[in-house]
Amino acid sequence: MYEVTSLYGKHPLIGDVVEIEKLCYEDSWGIRDFIEYLSQPNDYGKVISEDSITHGFMLYSVRARSFALHSIAVHPDSRRDGIGSFMLDLLKRCLHKEGRWMIETKVRESNLATQLFFQDNEFRCIGIDENHYHDNEPAYVMNYRIF
Repeated sequence: MYEVTSLYGKHPLIGDVVEIEKLCYEDSWGIRDFIEYLSQPNDYGKVISEDSITHGFMLYSVRARSFALHSIAVHPDSRRDGIGSFMLDLLKRCLHKEGRWMIETKVRESNLATQLFFQDNEFRCIGIDENHYHDNEPAYVMNYRIF
């Protein structure tokens, strides 16, 4: 069974998270970026592990009526095991309990695999954010709603 751990800036697993980030993203964050993000009052992280092996993480912000999913990453050796969907299900279960109704995220236009992953997890593309990324690539705005 997966263990879910809340992530904070100086958490012992932050090194594992940074390593997964480097393996998953070309323009990856370093440890200082994670510490700065997690020091913000409405920003949170969750780490998924099993038998002392860190499989993935997600970063999200809590808004008045929604969650903004900023990052979700699964170690390449742990992909296709349902870990990404497990993390999304964690957020989905929290929506109603916390009086929220939507999860929103943005995905690079060129990242078809991630677009399909979110689609398979009941997210819908609701728009395009032109020039969203530093290299001016558009982002697909995707969301999941409970009603």
